[in-house]
Amino acid sequence: MGPLIPQEIISVDLNFFFAFIIGVAFGFLLEQAGFTIPRKLVGAFYGYDFTVLKVLLTAAFTAALGIYFFQYLGWINMEYVYVSNLFVWPALAGGAIMGAGFLLGGFCPGTGFAAAATGKMDAMVFIAGMFAGVLLFGVYFDLFQPLYESFSLGRVFIYQVVGMSQGMFVVLMILAAGGVFYYFEKMERGSRRYTELRNYDRLDLTYPASLLAVLVILVIVLPGHRSSFWNEADREALAASMLDEAHYVGALRVAHSVMRDIDDLYLVDVRSTEAYERFHLPGAISIPLENLLDAGRAGMLQAGNRRTVFYSDGGSLAGQAWFLARRSGVEEVYILDGGLNRMFDLLFGTLTDREAEELGPDNLRFLEYARTYFRHGEIRRNIPGESRMPEIDLEHFAPIEGGC
Repeated sequence: MGPLIPQEIISVDLNFFFAFIIGVAFGFLLEQAGFTIPRKLVGAFYGYDFTVLKVLLTAAFTAALGIYFFQYLGWINMEYVYVSNLFVWPALAGGAIMGAGFLLGGFCPGTGFAAAATGKMDAMVFIAGMFAGVLLFGVYFDLFQPLYESFSLGRVFIYQVVGMSQGMFVVLMILAAGGVFYYFEKMERGSRRYTELRNYDRLDLTYPASLLAVLVILVIVLPGHRSSFWNEADREALAASMLDEAHYVGALRVAHSVMRDIDDLYLVDVRSTEAYERFHLPGAISIPLENLLDAGRAGMLQAGNRRTVFYSDGGSLAGQAWFLARRSGVEEVYILDGGLNRMFDLLFGTLTDREAEELGPDNLRFLEYARTYFRHGEIRRNIPGESRMPEIDLEHFAPIEGGC
């Protein structure tokens, strides 16, 4: 239900309700379009009715246009959309089996259920055979597994395979579909059987074709990446939040989360990939600053109920990452105060009298445990005379002065 659920327009629970309504509407439209009539469905095999192929082509370029514009507007992130791996030989074998079943039975799975709902016995037999085939495949899966898992190309898209941009592929697909439509229409007009089976008057395609032309032009003229986002933060509110220190998280706060294995902070390393590989905080992910708002990375900044904390060696790169994320409308993002440099100074350096006074007794005591943990890889446990690791005030712990 993207983008309705990701943009919190509807709740996850309503997803099933709308899925049910869409399913009923889909079946109704199939029946109204004559897709429960076997002779009409198999017409493409005999050259007198290409309605099924035209519907499939329409669905393909409609979905392609929708996904393209949804990605462009930031409403959907394809990195989180499940796309199954392409297994070439199983796909070819499955297509051949389904085509043969389509030709012999007169139905595909979707049209078969729609026809069965209208009481057609042949459709019910077809569905029973389909379930029997699924059952046999499951029982004898070991026999089919070598073919089922053969010649895998992974998670691929056609436009990537042919080496062109997504927008150009969409445009070429629509142009090719238009040519195929024209060819099918010529063949159908010469068929008397098509005229007999047609259950609607010829449609006026002026307005749909005009809308399609406008969308194609938009795909061609739009820049590859957007310079703004529909859910950008208000400039005045962003400027005000930059002036306070509420978006800073102290080094001890991060150390506490790492030591106690608390899943409340989402650490994002915005340094280069090489720097991340040399060293990074436990549990942190790598998103270099220059890739922060890439189509495949921007969605990774949303961390649910956790707070996203950017960090770098100092505070400059993390500050830029925070600004970009907030400007693009991402909430609950923070900066590691002083970066790794400040954190290392606290854990491995010597505190000045002023710093020790500002930390206070409780936080100094926690710092001693933190130094033991990070220097030796673990905390002293169950030592006679030692109390448990002290807690720190997670909400009111003030950021330490210093750093950049």
